[in-house]
Amino acid sequence: MVWVMKLSLPFGCLLTVLVVALVGCSGNGANPFDSVPVSGKVMYEDGTAIPVQSMMLFFYSEEPPKEGMHPRPARVGVGADGAFKDITTYKLNDGLVIGKHKVSIVCQENGKPSKKIPKECSNPTATPLEIEVTHSGQVLEIKVPKPKS
Repeated sequence: MVWVMKLSLPFGCLLTVLVVALVGCSGNGANPFDSVPVSGKVMYEDGTAIPVQSMMLFFYSEEPPKEGMHPRPARVGVGADGAFKDITTYKLNDGLVIGKHKVSIVCQENGKPSKKIPKECSNPTATPLEIEVTHSGQVLEIKVPKPKS
């Protein structure tokens, strides 16, 4: 008897992303970039929380290539209070590559993109949000402008 497993498109895409993340793109698995654990908080510029159901941050290192490799984007989920920690770049919870990063935010409400952050903040190439990682244990503060109504 032959078993045939049907995968839904979203599950198949998720499975592909997980396999690529586990296998990696770096050939021999060597990572020429130093990563350090950091934590922080994301909020509006006035210090108030961003009221969304779910939020993810993506960090795009601006470090130049080393050994023919570019740093991977890092990602982390954000709590309801805006706090984040345990950022993953190469290995689970390894932190961020030392240096400057562009930050993009993906917020959702009821499974749809939220309008509670400016649209450009979710675009990795247009985001005005930047941070600089200098040392292990650093606490980052990411302030987001309130969208214009």
